Amino acid sequence: MAWQSAHSRMLSSPTVPPSRYPHPTFSRGFRILIAGGTSHSAKIAHLDERQHDSAFAAFIVRAAATISRRSAFTLETWRQTMKIRMIASASLILTLFAAPALADVHHFVALRYERNVDASVKAEIAERFKALKNTSMRNGKPYIMSITGGDGISKEGFDQGFEQGFLVIFASREDRDYFVGKPYSEVMDPSHQAVAQFAEPHFERDANGKVTGIFVYDYIVDGEATSK
Repeated sequence: MAWQSAHSRMLSSPTVPPSRYPHPTFSRGFRILIAGGTSHSAKIAHLDERQHDSAFAAFIVRAAATISRRSAFTLETWRQTMKIRMIASASLILTLFAAPALADVHHFVALRYERNVDASVKAEIAERFKALKNTSMRNGKPYIMSITGGDGISKEGFDQGFEQGFLVIFASREDRDYFVGKPYSEVMDPSHQAVAQFAEPHFERDANGKVTGIFVYDYIVDGEATSK
């Protein structure tokens, strides 16, 4: 057969000139070679019938022989490698698109009390607030990643009289919304609500009775996601 003669000539013949077999022809032939599940010989016979070109068949036989000699590389290994690369790429894309929803939300709270509030009351409010890390539940499970806080110690003069500060970290905006309630959600974490009801009467107020003794600031760390 023509392809067998080509195979014999291949052992002593130089590489097929690129000018004779342009890139599209080679690509189409090589795809046929790696896509099939039968032997190399059958594939080359098939190519010879379609291409009617013994020189091209010789080139493919040489490529098949090279691949066969590399025992560490098989067609199955190649397919598995490409599969892993595709899964890794898809995972990266999903991670990038999901970043805004998965980025940690930092909820900062600063408190300033009325002048007559006793230090023991302030300490109790702080302990109750920090205990929310373990007592707050959402769908029957703890959902607050961490709560840290304590008394202010700055001497710079920029604290505006705020006495305590707390940082609450949530895994998502949805968790933050549930913790805070309005304006984000109609439902507020009942454990947080109980602490707020206990603490609010002790916060500083202006002449009109409006609470001015609390400052809240939410943010997402730069590079994790863009805040909406």
